[in-house]
Amino acid sequence: MNRPFLLLIAAGLLITSAALAAKEEPVKPEEFKPAKLTRKATPPPRAMAEVNRILDAGKTGTTAKRRDLNIVLVASKKDHGPETHDYPLWQKRWSTLLSFADNVKVSTAFPWPNEQQFKSAHVIVFYSNNKVLDVPKAKQFRAYLERGGGAVFLHWGVNGARAVDPQAKNIGLVWAKGSRYRHGPLTLKFKVPDHPITKGFKSTHFDDESYWNMTGDANSINVLATTVEEKKPRPLLWTRDVGKGKVFVNILGHNTWTFDDPLYRILVMRGIAWVANDDINRLNKLVTVGTRVN
Repeated sequence: MNRPFLLLIAAGLLITSAALAAKEEPVKPEEFKPAKLTRKATPPPRAMAEVNRILDAGKTGTTAKRRDLNIVLVASKKDHGPETHDYPLWQKRWSTLLSFADNVKVSTAFPWPNEQQFKSAHVIVFYSNNKVLDVPKAKQFRAYLERGGGAVFLHWGVNGARAVDPQAKNIGLVWAKGSRYRHGPLTLKFKVPDHPITKGFKSTHFDDESYWNMTGDANSINVLATTVEEKKPRPLLWTRDVGKGKVFVNILGHNTWTFDDPLYRILVMRGIAWVANDDINRLNKLVTVGTRVN
């Protein structure tokens, strides 16, 4: 074996060793910290007593767990200012977060699920600007719901894009021309205290963004929580049944800090379990992993 060839092999081994050394070790739950923030308007941490009270309120009756729960997280390019609408960061962090749960498999899509993901997913979570949504994609999503799929929409994921009417029939209400928004403090008033997603919640303050004047049939949704805008209660959390499938919509999620709020986490984790027809408490242990609590 000649010298140049040996040197080539040695160089290859060095590169491989360096790559292996640089490979990140899996993050452990205790190492998962809240997202780094530069904005000074961060809301104060939640009281652990309040978090535990709401978690305990939901521990009334369970259903059989799936052997595996397949979740798809859908994101798109970031489209807003600092620490807002950071879909890629959410997708990366929540892929790790959800992997801490037992018997949960997570895959990602950018900017839309592929056909295999539509076939295998129990739950698809949309946190994106959804600009790729058109009529064929809305029909594809409708077929997924009708055969029993579950879906969760967070914040700008409700963008109707180029399929306003068909998507409104899928999820109830969508953002379209004429819709309004407001950034800042808001209070959620919970309307269905016995619903599995909202058990224990009555009135909760957040610092995020509300949407209203959305397109669709408000009578077709089960409103779980509202906030007052322009002197009227506006739906911010709701559910909808479509065929054999279920949809949960949570308009909050503008700010990165909202995803590290344990009360927001409870709503989203319960929502994922609910649309999957699973034990509503299945993802409870993720609620305080890397969140801001006293």
